[in-house]
Amino acid sequence: MKRTMARKSTESTTGAERYVDAGPGKHEWHMILLAVNELTDFTGRPLGVKGKTLRDQLVASYAKIAVLPFTDLDGATYSVHFDDYEEQVRDPRTQLTSPSYHCAVLLVEA
Repeated sequence: MKRTMARKSTESTTGAERYVDAGPGKHEWHMILLAVNELTDFTGRPLGVKGKTLRDQLVASYAKIAVLPFTDLDGATYSVHFDDYEEQVRDPRTQLTSPSYHCAVLLVEA
C-alpha cells in the first residue's frame, strides 16, 4: 500500500517557488496476483478455482467502471477504483506446465 502526500508547487508574489501541502493523498495498492491452477489457501486446502477463472474474474472486474469494495490485510474496508491491470509474461524456463497468469493490479481509493 502506498499513500503519498498531496503537494502542489505554487509561485509566491515575490516570484519564489513554494510548496503547499494538501495533506495525505488517497491510498494506492499495487500487487501482483499469481493465477495458477492447483492454488491452495494458507492452510493447504485447494481453492477449487482454476488460474484462468481467476484471471477472467480480474479482467471482468477491470472492465467495470464502478466503485468496488476492498478489504485490506488489517481488516479495514475501502471503496476503490480498479485503476490499472497488466498481465506479465511468465518466464518460459519455469517448470510450471499449467497455464499461469501474473496479473499486476492497481487499486486507488475512491
